[in-house]
Amino acid sequence: MLQDFRQIRSGRLPHPRGSQQQINKGSSTVNATLEKARTAFQNQIARSENADARVNWARSYVIQRKFNEAEEVLQQGLQELPENDELAEARAEVRVNVAREILRTKGASNYAAGLQLIEALKIFPGKMDAIRFLASLPAGSIVVTPKQIEGALEHWKREISEQPEDVEPHEMYCQLLEICGEHETAI
Repeated sequence: MLQDFRQIRSGRLPHPRGSQQQINKGSSTVNATLEKARTAFQNQIARSENADARVNWARSYVIQRKFNEAEEVLQQGLQELPENDELAEARAEVRVNVAREILRTKGASNYAAGLQLIEALKIFPGKMDAIRFLASLPAGSIVVTPKQIEGALEHWKREISEQPEDVEPHEMYCQLLEICGEHETAI
């Protein structure tokens, strides 16, 4: 059962081809597998609060684009384990997925997607996907102030001081500065 969930999440579960009935049947199989996986995760959590189980439970909702449910599962986990970085990062990842979904739909709003990405950085300041995605939005689609991403700026500044030879913290910090219009400082 958990193996089926991992296959769905990784995209290895075959997608049915053919009639709408076959596609619906395949969709039903995926939904049933996700429900079984969610039950297994809930049982693991009932025995003992388990961040991995909670993250996978939330991901099962993200697969179905049930972002509110994923957020709720992670929020409950953070109430039990408030300092758990894995749960916080997964919660930020939900926001990144919401931003992707916003841009995927008709009438996409770069501004609305940008707000989700800023929120992701408030939740987990080290979320590199959120930084890269925010930097990829067209110029002028959202105005970001240093105050809005202050936690992320501080996080990457700290990473630079702890790992001065590592290029990645420098890259992330410079991208954040570019995002909030601090071009001179970024150079």
